[in-house]
Amino acid sequence: MIEIRDRTSGRILTTVDAENLIGVRMPHTVLRQAFLAKMDMRGSRLMLANMMGADLRGASLIEADMTDANLRQAILDHANLASANLTFAQLVGATLDNANLEMVDLGNADLSDAILTHANLDGANMHSADLTNADLTNANLHAANLSYALLGGANLSKTNLKGTRLTSALYNEKTIWPKDFQPETYGAVKVTFEKAPDPVPWWCWWKR
Repeated sequence: MIEIRDRTSGRILTTVDAENLIGVRMPHTVLRQAFLAKMDMRGSRLMLANMMGADLRGASLIEADMTDANLRQAILDHANLASANLTFAQLVGATLDNANLEMVDLGNADLSDAILTHANLDGANMHSADLTNADLTNANLHAANLSYALLGGANLSKTNLKGTRLTSALYNEKTIWPKDFQPETYGAVKVTFEKAPDPVPWWCWWKR
């Protein structure tokens, strides 16, 4: 039996009748502020789970399915999320410093204001992801797909963009690129924009 506790109060959030969390199935589970640091959760099923503010530092989430999960303000520094499914996940304000996100699927994920410094995103799918004001300093985006991603205000300084797809990615004057990098050569589009209140569709947030 494994007890998952709140990282600040210590109260039990849920219990899992298993010896470990490898391959655990917890879709829709409320794990807000959960302490899961260094846990081995390879292949876990956490679709639509509420993990807002959870401490997942150093956790192994290889091939985990976190589709539509709420990971706002979650701490994922040094976590291993290789080949995980994070499509449509909410990672607003999450920290992923030095996280391994190789081949991760972040399609349509919201990573606005997220910290991805030194993260390994080699081969990651970030098609249509929102990276507004995200910090990707020193991140590895080799062969990553950022087509149609929102990059307004993102910090991409010292980022490895070799082989990165930027077709129709949108950026603005506040976006910071590596020295001498010419984003429009790779298909990125410079725009001015304002984020509109919901439920206005995202494509109305941007105006030339």
